[in-house]
Amino acid sequence: MKTRRNARLRSISVALGAATAGGLLTTTPASAAVSCTSPVFKRQFFANTTLSGTPRKTDCDSMINESWKNGAPATGLPSNDFSVRWTVTRDFGSGGPFALAAEAQDGIRVYVDGKRKIDL
Repeated sequence: MKTRRNARLRSISVALGAATAGGLLTTTPASAAVSCTSPVFKRQFFANTTLSGTPRKTDCDSMINESWKNGAPATGLPSNDFSVRWTVTRDFGSGGPFALAAEAQDGIRVYVDGKRKIDL
């Protein structure tokens, strides 16, 4: 992996909790090895609101823009009391400051380099 002087490599983790769910998604079983190349997010679905245990589903997602209204977000998940984690490592260069906006109905946490930046 090449690195640039003054480049900033950031690990971003976004967790969305307990949404009311909508349309079904086709995903890969959690047991399968899933590797997503940046800028694509690795997305993990959990059948609880604490992001704990083994993910029920894991896949790649190019954009965080979901609207789950009725039903479960993926097969094998409840329609309520689930959580989703998106993770990606990106090089944002040496510029800045950077703005990050987020909104969710039930809850969201955003971590940058392991530090919580948003907790709604």
